[in-house]
Amino acid sequence: MMHLGFAGLVAAYVFIVLLLLSINLHSRWGWRAKAGATVAAAVFYLVTYLSIPELLGWPIRRDPPAKFRLHAAYVQQPDKLTKSKGAIYMWLTDTRDFAHNGPPRAFQLPYSAPMHEAVINATARINKGMPQMGEFRNPDDPNVTLLDDPTRAGQKSAQVAFFDIPDPLFPDK
Repeated sequence: MMHLGFAGLVAAYVFIVLLLLSINLHSRWGWRAKAGATVAAAVFYLVTYLSIPELLGWPIRRDPPAKFRLHAAYVQQPDKLTKSKGAIYMWLTDTRDFAHNGPPRAFQLPYSAPMHEAVINATARINKGMPQMGEFRNPDDPNVTLLDDPTRAGQKSAQVAFFDIPDPLFPDK
């Protein structure tokens, strides 16, 4: 499969613009059809622009799977100097279906101190050779605690629990 990258994307956009210009200048279509084609092209440009980060493998901000395997994590702590709110990046594999276990997906979650501590502990266990699974609990669950950070008063943080993946039981030979 050939990868054209941004050059291919720019070439495709230039082709569509030339095609749209040709339709608008040389066709006998009514002005409504021409305006509709122009608006449709602009909408597809916007959709493509918003879809590219997900296609390139950047972390997504969607809800992660409820049960997952943790492959790696990175914590970016809040910084008052740069006014960064911080984030927790985790590379997870959904464990609902072990038969079709796909590659890990990067997720970006908002920073919270309890999640930071849980992720650091799980990462330390991974570094010791103990693979980790995890489970998110519903943020509306009564077991979810409020954040201790006074600048984020009233916000809730979803609890995550990590545990070791049990060793598979192999039959005796």
